[in-house]
Amino acid sequence: RPELPEGAEEGQAPQRPEGGPGAEDGMPQGGRGGMGAGGSVAANASEECLIQINGGKVTVDVGGDGLDSNGYVEVNGGVVLASGSAGGGDSALDYEYGATITGGAVILAGATGMAETFTEGTQPFAMVAAEGAAGTNLAVTDEAGTVLVSYTVPKAFQCAVVSAPGLTEGATGKVVVGGTVAGADSAGYATDAMVEGGTTVDFTASTTPSNEAGRMDDGGRRGGSRGDAVRGGQTRQGAAAQSPQPEVVA
Repeated sequence: RPELPEGAEEGQAPQRPEGGPGAEDGMPQGGRGGMGAGGSVAANASEECLIQINGGKVTVDVGGDGLDSNGYVEVNGGVVLASGSAGGGDSALDYEYGATITGGAVILAGATGMAETFTEGTQPFAMVAAEGAAGTNLAVTDEAGTVLVSYTVPKAFQCAVVSAPGLTEGATGKVVVGGTVAGADSAGYATDAMVEGGTTVDFTASTTPSNEAGRMDDGGRRGGSRGDAVRGGQTRQGAAAQSPQPEVVA
């Protein structure tokens, strides 16, 4: 399992090194305010908890946090589409220790108040300020305008964490809000397609997290008893978590 930073103990958030990225404004680059700023992790946090997605199609539509682990999140492939609560106390991606991405097409859309992005990965990603009402289509394209992944988001959103094959380190990608994507399925998903209309927001894809969606809430960590969609997923030993599972379509 991933190692905690030197000097950190189980159940205690790691401290940001002095002079590290984001230290000048007190905001972690890509993490939740309470975690990155040295706040305590949730009481039910565990390094043994892992959500690992290697393929298939996973859709999450809930009234709390979306893709949510009491430990770690790993996305290595597949399609992951998540709509978290529109309320400021929840987020489309939530974890206690870290989230990595090495592959897959991802759109995680939700509120900005407690938003988190991936902490590391080998496939570039971004957190983008992109706002839309419930039922709005959100498409991620490369610099040439080809759709890499799209999603009709079921609930209102203020930002999105995105990643897809075709994004390269330091390249400019685009999020198109409210456009029409040719050939999209019932969830609004399509790839290698074209999008017409909508409002475009540019972003820089990187394997280094940044808060393009702006400053997130500096409050502490939340507890885990909010009826979240995916709580812990699967432990490192492989035991199934006692929580609702997302819809998985092969």
